[in-house]
Amino acid sequence: MQFNNLDQFYIEVESITNSSTQKSQVISNLINIRESNFEKLNQNVLNKIQYEIACFQFVLSNGEAKARVLFTDKDATEYGFPSINAINDAMGSYIIERANSVQNIYLKIRYNQILWSDKTLKNRSYAQEAIDCYYKLLTTKWNELDNDIQEYFFDYFKNGFYLAFSANYRQSDFKGIWKKCIFDNDNIEPWRKHEFIDFATQNTKFKKSDFDGVIDLCLKIAENMKVPHDFLHKESILLSGLEIAKKDVTSLVKINEALAFIYEELAENRMDDTSKIIPVKYFGKALMYYEDANNKVKIEEIALKIANLRNEQNLSYVQHRYDDNNSKAFIKYLRAKAKRVLELTSEEIFTYLANGDDRDIFPDAEWVEESAKKNRKKSFLDTVTPSYIDINNNQSQGNDSDEEIHLRKVFENYGWYIGFSVNPFLYFLFTGGVENGKLSFSSFIEFAKERSWLAQFFMERHGGGEDTLHSWLSMIAPAIQEFFIQFESHVNEFNYKPGYILAIDSLAMKFEGILRTFAQFLKVKTVKYDRKIKGTREMFIEELLLDDKVQNYFNESDRLLFKFILLRNGMNIRNNIAHSFYRYSDYNLSKFLLIFLAVLRLGRYRILENTKNSKPL
Repeated sequence: MQFNNLDQFYIEVESITNSSTQKSQVISNLINIRESNFEKLNQNVLNKIQYEIACFQFVLSNGEAKARVLFTDKDATEYGFPSINAINDAMGSYIIERANSVQNIYLKIRYNQILWSDKTLKNRSYAQEAIDCYYKLLTTKWNELDNDIQEYFFDYFKNGFYLAFSANYRQSDFKGIWKKCIFDNDNIEPWRKHEFIDFATQNTKFKKSDFDGVIDLCLKIAENMKVPHDFLHKESILLSGLEIAKKDVTSLVKINEALAFIYEELAENRMDDTSKIIPVKYFGKALMYYEDANNKVKIEEIALKIANLRNEQNLSYVQHRYDDNNSKAFIKYLRAKAKRVLELTSEEIFTYLANGDDRDIFPDAEWVEESAKKNRKKSFLDTVTPSYIDINNNQSQGNDSDEEIHLRKVFENYGWYIGFSVNPFLYFLFTGGVENGKLSFSSFIEFAKERSWLAQFFMERHGGGEDTLHSWLSMIAPAIQEFFIQFESHVNEFNYKPGYILAIDSLAMKFEGILRTFAQFLKVKTVKYDRKIKGTREMFIEELLLDDKVQNYFNESDRLLFKFILLRNGMNIRNNIAHSFYRYSDYNLSKFLLIFLAVLRLGRYRILENTKNSKPL
């Protein structure tokens, strides 16, 4: 799409679709006209060009027009471009004129949705016009489902749906479209139907009666999928059905038994695992769902299988070279696992990372502990005095206590699992999340403000008696922003070599302060008397982490993660950074993501008044 002036733009743009490529071309073309003719064009024309650039850069999402580029200030307050709040009278009048004169349905939607999103211009007629256009677009393309509509169909629906309910207009029509999408259109892929179903389960606008027949549909879709190839999709659709079935006992039993069966199938398919770790894990999941279904026969059967497999487990630490087929199969599984998580919303993904099933990301803490005990019993190192070499190649004689030796073994097993499973999974997850726009700096800030105590402001008094407001989100935001800048550049340009020094250095050093603040919230001491300096000092990170009262506030998985990345026998990240032991090659993606997850998981807790407990947010 090419045009040389504004008049040509008005003509050419009437043929535009919702293609992101076309929108980018329009923006680029408009900028070129503005820059190349800046001295020749009058101010009125320049203003109109700038108005159009802004309009095309708005992101239409969930019935609103939102900024495309976001950033924060020192208080972690978010700003964006283009900004709805920046629309002045002149720009508003221009957009109204364009909304009335344009014939292209995509542009009519865009201009009207922008007008509806502006608090000063907000008028129900704009929402109604956009809603009518969305409805026409969805029904017109119903049987076509060409590449354009296939890609954006769900987004059209969500925008139209949210607009319909915010403007109280044609609500039943969009519920009708939703129902037709899942029941009446065979051209829609099962996973896309699941998108619609999952959307409804998370939306309060849908009532119990809206889900008539949906549970059976979930069961039918899942039935046609095969384990293990389609396991993640099968599990996901059944979990949606489970959410719907919570008030329907009969259906609840059916869904739980279906979920149990797929995990049982998956476990049976992984009996070739010599360690028996994987089949035990999946049989454990099957047992949980059979218990929820109160299937006593299957409960006994699966419990017996788990007991037998545990006797066969070989959890000793061994060096093993995986052949290409095994490696490819496991990598394929991790990719599929990440893909399943990426079906969630941005908030749900961050919640999953911060507050999900710990064993779904990290190894089971009990397994790590037991494995360490067995390794020590079987290790020849117990008969000799070992030597250890640190990051700077300094060698020391191994005179550690029994507790330190055990912790070292725990970290060996934990580190193996992190490198083998956690790191590649997180890489796939963040790569896919950046590509689909669900994981970004702005989505993290939005999540943190809503779901984390890190955004909470608290008062600090300095020596001079001055009170200042402070939040940890404002302190860590620059590090997170730097990470996403580097990682997004890497994802978008494969040859780009990202640098994580600034992000890792900044975030790792903040963890101690965050933990200290958390301890202070809990009324746990953070100060001790130091005889060496003959005075009081703040407790070091190691002292805080190993404090019994502090440890009691975290679950086993979180305690193990924190210790592994921060303590001497683990990665010792904070200390290595503080003393500049790291070199360029030591700053890598996996280190940052582990620290990031640690911050997320520390930030998920909230303190309950008048108790000695904390609860996940």
